[in-house]
Amino acid sequence: MIHEEELAVCRRRGHEAGAVFAEWWVRCKPCGTWLRKVNTLQQRDETPPQSELESESEEDRSIRPVDAVEAAVCKRRGSHEAWTTRRGWHQCEFCGTWLRNVSTIEERAEDPPLNDQCPLDRLP
Repeated sequence: MIHEEELAVCRRRGHEAGAVFAEWWVRCKPCGTWLRKVNTLQQRDETPPQSELESESEEDRSIRPVDAVEAAVCKRRGSHEAWTTRRGWHQCEFCGTWLRNVSTIEERAEDPPLNDQCPLDRLP
């Protein structure tokens, strides 16, 4: 059951659900909303603004053009997905495509299927 007053506070301050995982739904303790992290991998060919680049030393950053053949290999093998834990834009070392992970929190009021709930939330 969702507690509307608590939900308004949670949306303003953030939910209290402990760790929110991409693969499971977890319940916020105060408001009762179910939460799940959704990761989206963004890609671009042109160099992003300096302020959005992943922080690393200047000598480690070598900006190079995108190689279309290598980009096709990366997409086919799913090697871009390995970069989802990094922050900010970074360039794939194989194909030169710029990548950034964007995480959002998905909410739902109704109970998700038991298999999709975090096993830790099911403990007594």
